[in-house]
Amino acid sequence: MSNEIPSLQDARRAFDVAILKVLMKGYVPEYGRCEAAFNLRAFSSLDLPRDLVTAVLRDLRDKGLCTFERGLMSEDGGMGGSGYMLTAKGIEAYFEMSGAPRPRTLMDVCQCS
Repeated sequence: MSNEIPSLQDARRAFDVAILKVLMKGYVPEYGRCEAAFNLRAFSSLDLPRDLVTAVLRDLRDKGLCTFERGLMSEDGGMGGSGYMLTAKGIEAYFEMSGAPRPRTLMDVCQCS
């Protein structure tokens, strides 16, 4: 067992993968794209500081891996605020960085999360 501290690059990759994994819950394999945007509350399960989550999301947005959407609607048709959604480039980056198997159906996505 190694007592080495992970490199900054390794830590950064772990944060990126964790954030992308949450965003992947909106992935619809049958459409080949994400169909849902997530606000910051969606990332609370990661137990990361809100400032860190925001910084990682903004960096992922700047790299073209996700977009920031405004004026979202809730499932009930009410105002849902704003949130982040994966792009096609973000979907591919998630599979490449995480090594996770590519789901074939929406049920596969639901079982992964």
